[in-house]
Amino acid sequence: MWLYHIPSLKYSTNYHHQLGVSINILLLFIVLFLVISLTMTLYIFYSNNTKNSTQKDMSGFKGKYAPLLIAFIDDGDISALVDLLNNLKTANPKTNQKEQQALLEEILLLHRNLRGEETARLQGLFLTLGLKKASLQHLQSNSWRKKVKGIQELSQMQVLDSYPHIAPYLNDTNINLRTAALTAKIILDKQAFSFLEDKNSLLTNWQQVQIHKALQKIHPEQIPNFSRWLHTENESVICFCLKMIHHYDQIINDPEAFPAIVKLLRHPAHAIQQNAIQTLSKVPSQETISLLLELFQETIKQSVKIQILEILAEMSTANQIPFFEKHLLSLDHQKDYLLQIATAKAIAGINKIGINKLKSLAQSAEAPLQKVIHHVLDQRI
Repeated sequence: MWLYHIPSLKYSTNYHHQLGVSINILLLFIVLFLVISLTMTLYIFYSNNTKNSTQKDMSGFKGKYAPLLIAFIDDGDISALVDLLNNLKTANPKTNQKEQQALLEEILLLHRNLRGEETARLQGLFLTLGLKKASLQHLQSNSWRKKVKGIQELSQMQVLDSYPHIAPYLNDTNINLRTAALTAKIILDKQAFSFLEDKNSLLTNWQQVQIHKALQKIHPEQIPNFSRWLHTENESVICFCLKMIHHYDQIINDPEAFPAIVKLLRHPAHAIQQNAIQTLSKVPSQETISLLLELFQETIKQSVKIQILEILAEMSTANQIPFFEKHLLSLDHQKDYLLQIATAKAIAGINKIGINKLKSLAQSAEAPLQKVIHHVLDQRI
């Protein structure tokens, strides 16, 4: 009978063998996990210590340079700074690099917060101390962040002869590098606005914001009349130019701007139409009111109608009340609630005459419209 037990014995042996292998594998994974966890903990601890040490060093260096830079701005004495940098040349290379970076950051910080002669003096100091070389070296880095940093330093300090080193990044695949290079182009390049001639390149909202910031750093006389680019096929360029015309009041000062913008009021691209309407609001004239009322009657887009009403509320006169009243009474409360609110606000914006008209309408209006009028007239809102 014992022969019948041999297969089960063999099965039991195999089972225990497999179980032992599984346990060994599990133990191996546990050991690996512990080793990796310990390594990561040590790495984070080391990184934090290194970072804190670097920040402490930089803070100390900046504290040393700040009073010297302020003294330089006051009296133009550069000798103390030159002596410090000469001493650095014999110091530890890492210390030298940290101190130089601290000095550069302090110069850039002061430059951002000063105007006029002081900024020109700091730009001269930047070149005299040889800091331009360090910024150019950033452009050779493999890190796009360091490259962007170098471009920003050179453009902020208006190092004109550095632009040929920056220009290749205008077509870089990295959008951060492209944006930094485009910003630098406006400040450093004689053909600063040639990028607006590009019919295919998309100007993202982020790039438009950065370009606008760059425009604030150049002399007002260098800012072009943006109406010249309103005829391009590039919709992103048109939107940007409309925003700049609005910001710099060029629709008032540039005789070509107004007629060019009027042509864009019916542009099929919503963003262009929206910006054109907003820019036109800078001219509160009877002609503008007539143009906007005409567009209001033509368009079927509720968002456009509401935008026009918000603008007309700021510039309309009692002459427009009959038009607004007729429109308000024709609207369906369920479908056009927001349009009702905007129309009532446009009437209320026309001095006391408009407010009295709304009160009169509320007496005979149906309940839904009464609620709209009461909402608009409520001074708590």
